[in-house]
Amino acid sequence: MELRKTYTKLFVVFIIFTALDSVESHNLENMALNKQAYSSSTYENDGPHRVVDGNLSQDSADMSCFHSLNEANNTLEVDLGEKVFIHHVTIYSRGDVVGTEAEKRLRDVELYIGPSNNSYTLYGYYEGVIPKGTIHTFNLTNIVLGQWVKITRSESVVDFFELCEVQVFGYTSAHHYRLDQGRAGVHALNIASTQSLSVHHCALLCHNTNGCYGATYNQGTRTCELLSSDTGVDANDSTMLIPVG
Repeated sequence: MELRKTYTKLFVVFIIFTALDSVESHNLENMALNKQAYSSSTYENDGPHRVVDGNLSQDSADMSCFHSLNEANNTLEVDLGEKVFIHHVTIYSRGDVVGTEAEKRLRDVELYIGPSNNSYTLYGYYEGVIPKGTIHTFNLTNIVLGQWVKITRSESVVDFFELCEVQVFGYTSAHHYRLDQGRAGVHALNIASTQSLSVHHCALLCHNTNGCYGATYNQGTRTCELLSSDTGVDANDSTMLIPVG
């Protein structure tokens, strides 16, 4: 058996602390607007493209709402086109439904986010009926890095599925972080290392932590260690821009 050496890359990530580039000052955008949307079924011409068209009317007569067939496991998926940091997801229920049973169609709603459409994680659940003509927001506990968003209902729900708009609020992380693979003058904060999706996510964790000037990211273990500075030297010196990959 042949033995081979393996190497683990260790990155040191530093944040650009400027008004324009800080995450806190970055405006949240609806990343789903005019993106590609898909559904497991469609009733007549009420296709999934209507949930990302920017038409916020909750009246189906305005040709603004998606409508599925009457079946189980109906889904709506939105491809954001690239991996972005997702802050929250807002959905608009149909307002012109008539009848007690019809008003119960949007119930037990589940929110999934993933890097692809075959790798989802459940991030939100609304138990019970979302009232007609209302707007519901899934506020995420932590910012999520993802490209695909799926809205569906519990498997037990067998009914028409209707939504008038899906908004995915977040931002891209390009131009926020810089990389320096060898910088002195930093030491670990008194915070336990944490699992991180990527070097970019590790940088975001640092940005959101008071006193953090940088972070070490271990690709092998996917752990992120936050660092503080004891030099007083600007963390922007001799650094390289990291675009999102």
